[in-house]
Amino acid sequence: PALAQDTPAQRKGFFRREKSPDLWIGYRLQGAWSDETGETTRKYLEIGIGKGRYVYHRHGVSGGGVYLSEEILLNGNKRIFGTKLGCFVHSPVGLDFSIVYYTDFKRGNLKLRPEVGLGMGRAGILVGFNIPTVNNKAMPELQKQNAQVTFRLGLGVSKKEIKSK
Repeated sequence: PALAQDTPAQRKGFFRREKSPDLWIGYRLQGAWSDETGETTRKYLEIGIGKGRYVYHRHGVSGGGVYLSEEILLNGNKRIFGTKLGCFVHSPVGLDFSIVYYTDFKRGNLKLRPEVGLGMGRAGILVGFNIPTVNNKAMPELQKQNAQVTFRLGLGVSKKEIKSK
């Protein structure tokens, strides 16, 4: 029978809420808007921790939370690290917002990053834009690196069900 015809007792267990600390892993492709710069697309590995709440329902998984992660440049001659503090809501549209501080341990650069895309619970494929703030000229490598595509997955470490009242 159709779900709408089921009684609440028959649907028990179909709707579930949980909270958990999460391990975040991701891969980011970051490039310049214009080809005249001659810059290559930069590839970053992202690893971090977070805390989220998730709802499992008939349309999939919705989620939201906060995270702290580190982006590590994989290509190029320099080692650039980006420490990131962010928040997300995924259901099935993914919305993320983060503050990223990039450094090569000689110079630093702070960026704001809104991202939008597809998100389902702990997973997301997002497109974002780096908004420069202070000290943007300090790191020429990142002056034109504005657009990016992010693939990110969270792994629930210690899931705890949230009981309905």
